[in-house]
Amino acid sequence: ESIGLICRYTEDHGWYEFNISSEGSYNVLYGEWLANGVARYTPIAIDRSEYIQPGGADNEIGLTCQGSTLWLYINGKLFRKLDEKRFGLTEGKVGLSVSSFENTPVIAGFDWVKLSEP
Repeated sequence: ESIGLICRYTEDHGWYEFNISSEGSYNVLYGEWLANGVARYTPIAIDRSEYIQPGGADNEIGLTCQGSTLWLYINGKLFRKLDEKRFGLTEGKVGLSVSSFENTPVIAGFDWVKLSEP
């Protein structure tokens, strides 16, 4: 299971997505629609982080998309900055994501969401 944040979403040009999983890994993806309901994801970064609380513990995640830099936060720590010029997204909507790869049903909750312009 994973939870994530989305920035710079447009139907025509795609989006950036930052996800963390309950087993301690994270990824940053570029997503794009291939057809109605069919998306393709291209990995930008995949790794593990000691800042992710394991299992079903609460985690706080943050994503700042400013210029060509994606700023990644887990539990109050800025742990990575990615300079992303390959896909060059500059504007779009924000969103939340929840995924399950094996187990259903999955219960995920977001206690709060803060949106602001950098």
